[in-house]
Amino acid sequence: MRSQHPLKQSTRTGLFVYAAFLMGTIAWFAFYQFPRSFIDGPSRSPADATARVDRYTGEIMIPLDSGKGCRQVKFDNNTGNFQDGGVAACRDDTPGTNSTEGRMNAIRNAFSRK
Repeated sequence: MRSQHPLKQSTRTGLFVYAAFLMGTIAWFAFYQFPRSFIDGPSRSPADATARVDRYTGEIMIPLDSGKGCRQVKFDNNTGNFQDGGVAACRDDTPGTNSTEGRMNAIRNAFSRK
C-alpha cells in the first residue's frame, strides 16, 4: 500500500509557495502602485485651515427678555461644543453666503426672479 505522506507534504509546500507569492504581490502593489497623494492626502494651505474653522462654527444670538441685548453662544460643529460668548448688542446682520439662511435666500431668489 502506498503512503499518502509525500502527497500531503507536496500540497503543503504548494500552498506555502502560493501564499508567499500572494503576499509578495499584495506588498508590491501597496508599496509601488498606490500614489503618494492617496496615502498622504492633499496638502492644505494655512488659509484653508482658517477657512475650515470658520466654516464649521456658528454664532447663535438669543434676545434677552429685558430687551437690552442678546446672549451670544458659539457652536463648534466639529466637536459639538457650545461656548458662551456673554451678553452682546443684538445685530441684524445679513447672513453670510455660506450660512444656511444665505443659501436658502439664494435658492428663493433664483426662482422668484424669472
